Amino acid sequence: MKKSLIDADHRLSAMLGNLHANAGPVPVNQWPAFLQAASEAVDPVDAEWMSLAMEQSATAFPPATWQPLTKARDGIISRLAAALISNSHPTSAR
Repeated sequence: MKKSLIDADHRLSAMLGNLHANAGPVPVNQWPAFLQAASEAVDPVDAEWMSLAMEQSATAFPPATWQPLTKARDGIISRLAAALISNSHPTSAR
């Protein structure tokens, strides 16, 4: 069982690495749905996906666009939004 957990962890790590390498910014037409989903995210996996999308979209939207996410339920998302508004490096919010 331990070996299967280790294998699963390696597969998940590889998938996350692939996601980081291939992810792009949030499309403009999906922005309202993204804002709602990111604001309500509480699951750690959802928050990871949302923060990755935010990092990939950092230069695609003006800083003030991130304002609604400063009140997100998840602390990582809200801190990342604040960092994007202040034009800080996005990963400094983690």
